[in-house]
Amino acid sequence: MLPDALLTDCHAHLADGRLADCLPQVLQRCAGMGGVVVNAAQMADWETIGKMMEDVPTLQGAVGIHPWYAAEETLKYLQVIDNQILAKSEKWVAIGEIGLDFVVETPSRKLQMEVMAAQVRLAVRHSLPVCLHIRKAWSTFFDLFKTLGLASLKGYCHNFTGSRETARRLLDAGLHLSFGGQLTWPEARRAREAAVYVPADSILVETDCPDLPSFSHKVEPSLPWHVAETLECMAELRHMKAETLAQQVLQNFQGLFG
Repeated sequence: MLPDALLTDCHAHLADGRLADCLPQVLQRCAGMGGVVVNAAQMADWETIGKMMEDVPTLQGAVGIHPWYAAEETLKYLQVIDNQILAKSEKWVAIGEIGLDFVVETPSRKLQMEVMAAQVRLAVRHSLPVCLHIRKAWSTFFDLFKTLGLASLKGYCHNFTGSRETARRLLDAGLHLSFGGQLTWPEARRAREAAVYVPADSILVETDCPDLPSFSHKVEPSLPWHVAETLECMAELRHMKAETLAQQVLQNFQGLFG
């Protein structure tokens, strides 16, 4: 069993109300982990995450607006991130969760693209990595990447389950790929192929807590230390020791988030 001190979760939504009853116990165990990045989905999460980071040394934060919550007034909220939130604490280490989700019909694709572009510019201005959520929108994402005139982009694509070709394009753009509990499901063929293909120094792991549980926790909320199962599955696929992979992923995590 991997020790908690080697475990990192680059994408956990600990401000999610579904965790309210067990949150004190969750935070207590997170305090013994190698690191956890708590991602915001909407403005209401920002203050909650800020308080968590004050209380738990191993927690860092990603501040942003998820594409599901993009709205006309979002650009005004981004000024709050720029002028106030990031100035309060160096523990805000990323802009996220941001992206494009064309599975949903609202918000509109046009609005999602505007909000994502503004948040990418914010991240670049502050030299922060981005935490990307991309669903059924890869071609638009790569077009937007070109439109923004970026040679590369610091950050990671969360819960990557795409093809090797998409993985290659993301790696060429300078991004890390993060793998979650879905990797442990036997039918996750494409994600498993990508997990073998991606260079070890570009891998991160996550839970998307409390969503996307690993196979052995499929009837429970996912929790940050469940990344151990993802690491063990990936290590087996890559024919290496789980501890060796966990150490590499810890190094990747520290290199990206500081």
